[in-house]
Amino acid sequence: MSYGGSLAATTLAHGHVPVRPAPPSAGVVRQDGEISESRRRGGDMLKFLLGAAIGYVLGAKAGHERYEQLKRTYQRVSDHPAVQGAAGVVRARVEETVHSTHAR
Repeated sequence: MSYGGSLAATTLAHGHVPVRPAPPSAGVVRQDGEISESRRRGGDMLKFLLGAAIGYVLGAKAGHERYEQLKRTYQRVSDHPAVQGAAGVVRARVEETVHSTHAR
């Protein structure tokens, strides 16, 4: 055999075959029942990503509602007669300034 001996030769006195432990980065349940640190970090990352996704969706919805509110307010203000009158005065002054500058 290429691994240097037979399985029978590696059997311990009590009849148990030694098992090579998984490397620490494998993230497995240890013999004492605890989850290894790397598996816990993976779970933490999943929780973080899930929280970020939920926050994004809720924030986007809240942001869209706020955008709609601002849009309605702008429309109400811009349609007000006093604002329309002031905009007309400003437009006339700008046109007057532009025409007087081109006439020079």
